[in-house]
Amino acid sequence: MEFRDLAGQPPPPGQAGQSPLRVIPRPGALRPPDGSRWHSYGKFGAAAVDSTGGMLHAHDKHLSPTYDGKRVEFGVGASYRITT
Repeated sequence: MEFRDLAGQPPPPGQAGQSPLRVIPRPGALRPPDGSRWHSYGKFGAAAVDSTGGMLHAHDKHLSPTYDGKRVEFGVGASYRITT
């Protein structure tokens, strides 16, 4: 649904704010003991988003989008060191 005022213009959004936070450490060997250029790592982390405001008003209807949420992330991988 697309909101329009009586003149056919979209209504301006209200003041909105968003505060993202993401923390993801990647522990792993900086220099593998066997001298290989390949090294593995694991990663874990948490992310959160907190939003405020942004309410739209048009034709006696209100829309308040929200992007709030939290999540956790896990993963493993390998990197290849190009230079020595």
